[in-house]
Amino acid sequence: MTATVRGLLWALESPARRNSAGSVIIQGSQRLSRLLPIVAAASALDPGPFAALAVALALTDILRAALMALDVSGVRLLARGHGEDLLATHLLAKLLMGVAGQALVVIVAAIAFGSDAAEIVAFTGVGLIPSSLAGLLLVRRQVDLRLGSATPAVVVASAASTVGAIVGVVFTHDARWFAAGLSVGDLLLLLLLWRDLPGRGWALGPALRLLRAAPPLVIMQIAYIGEFRVGTLVLGVVGSAVAVGEYTVATRIAEGLAIVAAAITATAYPMMATALSRGDRALAGRIFDRTYAIALLGSALMVGGLAVLVRLWLSVLFPRYPGAGLSFAFVGIAVILFFVSSQTSALLNAEHRDRVAAASSQAGLIVTIIGTLVLAPSGAVGVSAARIVGEAARQLLEIVAIARSRSGSVRLAATSWFVAAPVIAIALVAGLDQWHTALTGIAVLAGVLATCAAVALARGRVVQMFRGAVESPHR
Repeated sequence: MTATVRGLLWALESPARRNSAGSVIIQGSQRLSRLLPIVAAASALDPGPFAALAVALALTDILRAALMALDVSGVRLLARGHGEDLLATHLLAKLLMGVAGQALVVIVAAIAFGSDAAEIVAFTGVGLIPSSLAGLLLVRRQVDLRLGSATPAVVVASAASTVGAIVGVVFTHDARWFAAGLSVGDLLLLLLLWRDLPGRGWALGPALRLLRAAPPLVIMQIAYIGEFRVGTLVLGVVGSAVAVGEYTVATRIAEGLAIVAAAITATAYPMMATALSRGDRALAGRIFDRTYAIALLGSALMVGGLAVLVRLWLSVLFPRYPGAGLSFAFVGIAVILFFVSSQTSALLNAEHRDRVAAASSQAGLIVTIIGTLVLAPSGAVGVSAARIVGEAARQLLEIVAIARSRSGSVRLAATSWFVAAPVIAIALVAGLDQWHTALTGIAVLAGVLATCAAVALARGRVVQMFRGAVESPHR
């Protein structure tokens, strides 16, 4: 199985291979620039201020997701060969949306969560818009399969965010300086990519027309990230500060796992869009088949590994929140579902099936909100369990939509789930037991044996799935 996946990745043409490698580094550095400071903040801040920080970051992430809708639009249109004017239009539209959105989020934070959260949101907003504009400049390189060329800039900016946020919160014990530190790296990234700004096409009319056409994609992107953040916001209103902290710890660690899966998506989406723009549905389907399997199996292995070791790293990294272990197991399973859904969503977006993609993401968000409100009295564990239900609803709707035109892809996806199921079971048992009894050890042993058996049984289909891509990925 491992050799097959390795062969698949090397079968991609060298520009795509370099793009994937660059994307891995970019995704990793950006996620670490958010994760490592959270570890420091969880230790330096008392539960109350840490909860305010968690709520503020959740609101900022939702706005960041809304702005990413223009990245999706940019990839789709740039893949068709549009040039500098289109990029300038998207940049100007994102600037307008960012300014209005930032003002709205600060007001919401002040009304719903108090002045502390509002001030933190305001500090993060200093870097949010510049980093969002830089994201569009990265999209240009992503479509051209030269994302790796931006790696040094992203790594330097991410390092600046990491150091700035950690130094800010450790020396001041003030979450506002944490947010200011993050913004330093965000500003730096735009400065490092400044030369990529287009020299023409900066017209207000096209930007406003783009914004009028953007709501379906904006809603879809908010729904994607909203499923991750609604739990923090609900707990911020009805839960305790400790519950917010436990859920934040579990969520942030789990979200940092699937770097490879996200990086592959960053390459696969423009490749599928380009293939479909040429009318090559078969190639787009092959790309989807392999990225779905890699995302599922890769994220399952990472979740399973950290779930087995949860008792160890929780005590070392987050001594204030020892009860986050079970929440991590639940959120980890939800993250696996999220990252396979990112593959199905990418295919639907590449096929311009925006209504289906938007409906699935909205349905997932609605189910998550309902489940969160019902289970919030159970604290972080209940909110984490609601995440699984919401992500499963979204994935089911997208798989059904794809099945109508690609039944073969659905059968191959089911095979991947068959292989991943024992690993996911290990994660759940380890989260429930956390090595308090011999049950965890038994579950790990049984899971390893079951995984080996599943791989052996599924080997024929897995080889069949990848053979065409390995031999001739563009045929």
